[in-house]
Amino acid sequence: MDIEKICQLARLKLDDKEKENLSKELNSILAYIDKLKESDVSGAPELTRSLEMFNNFREDEMPRDMRAEPEDLTRAAAEKSRGFIKVKGVFDVQD
Repeated sequence: MDIEKICQLARLKLDDKEKENLSKELNSILAYIDKLKESDVSGAPELTRSLEMFNNFREDEMPRDMRAEPEDLTRAAAEKSRGFIKVKGVFDVQD
């Protein structure tokens, strides 16, 4: 395992001792995964079929202390145009 490459990709700045510890931990995790791959799960039911699946929907409500009227929001805006909050453009428009 190339611990230097992993540190570079994850943008981690580790000293030699930390790299050694990370390497040991990652090798331990990979060894555990290999051990799990050896497990015989042929008689186990599929998880999605063993649980009763359903959707739980709730009303989308804003907490009372966060509610505001549209007029309050536009009143607090730095710039307005025709009753709307004016914001800086996000697209480059080329003629």
